[in-house]
Amino acid sequence: MKFHILALVSLSVLIMPVAAGNPNHYALGHETTNDVEFTEYTIPTAGANPLEVILDGNYAWFTEQNKDKIGKVDKSTGIITEYNLSTAGCYPSGMVMDGGNIWFTEFNAFKIGRLEKSTGNIKEYDVSAGSTPFGIAIGSSGGDIWFTESHRNCIGRLNQSTGKIIEYPVPTADSKPSGIALKGTSGDVWFAEYQAGKIGRLEQSTGIIREYNISTPDSNPIELTIDGTNGNIWFTEYTGNKIGKFTPSTNKFIEYPVPSNNSNPSGIDIDETNGIVWFTQSSKNNVSRLVMATGDIHEYAVPTSGGFPSGIAIDSNGDVWFTEVYGNKIGKLWLNEAIPEQQNLLYISIPIIVIVIVAGKRQRGA
Repeated sequence: MKFHILALVSLSVLIMPVAAGNPNHYALGHETTNDVEFTEYTIPTAGANPLEVILDGNYAWFTEQNKDKIGKVDKSTGIITEYNLSTAGCYPSGMVMDGGNIWFTEFNAFKIGRLEKSTGNIKEYDVSAGSTPFGIAIGSSGGDIWFTESHRNCIGRLNQSTGKIIEYPVPTADSKPSGIALKGTSGDVWFAEYQAGKIGRLEQSTGIIREYNISTPDSNPIELTIDGTNGNIWFTEYTGNKIGKFTPSTNKFIEYPVPSNNSNPSGIDIDETNGIVWFTQSSKNNVSRLVMATGDIHEYAVPTSGGFPSGIAIDSNGDVWFTEVYGNKIGKLWLNEAIPEQQNLLYISIPIIVIVIVAGKRQRGA
């Protein structure tokens, strides 16, 4: 199989922020048995369906899938600013930050977009027709932009300097690659294969892709992240209703069942300082955490009923930011660490361990 070098087609459009909105605040604090505080910020545009969230020092940035916008919440004031995208019906989905730029996928428009934070300028790069780019990641500042192509069944690589795109076909047909992550300019690229129930690994220098079968049938892994302290891959099993961990050095999987049934774990991020994996449970309206050292899982109910939390990101001060797709809000959770740990305990999971050995397939191209 070959990967393909695509011709760059780009558009540059200057846009201005649209009207900002006032936040709505909900502080639950010690009034709940879970001892957390929530703040929720209502997006000015109704029906925006925010999906992904990423953070910088001043703002929480998010995609508005249903309204073709990129939004940001000022962390200090709660004011929301929205930026209109140039392509109608583009369905912005995943996003990642690189210095002064926000990179994002346009699922329905088959494009990768870049928003310049200081000016609002937007540039778009065409991907193959029918590719439906979804997840997006970068290893280090100025490095290549990596993304998944759900329907084309490829991993894409965009060179920031030249604008050229290379595509690497995934060995398993119709695997529906979704979430993607990597660390550093030379580290392996990891991705979730939603339909195939696998975790994929792409070696940057050779294009070799290896796949690892998750033990739970029809688990539908959707998002993943990398623990920078030890290189473990943590992922959510949307239908399997588990949080998974894969250790690359041993090819070992550990799965942690989630206490609420049919909760659809979705977004995932790691608080490396405290050894906590945070994730969303979309169908049960929870933001939850897993303690790495013990496997304990704690669930916290989002104040807005039916909010359908999805994307999640952890701030440097420990605040947990998340999107509410149907609640049309951006949420923030703060955990009262002064509360004894046993008061927060809702569940202790029993891990399931499986060792998988998989041969790799080499993908080459000109």
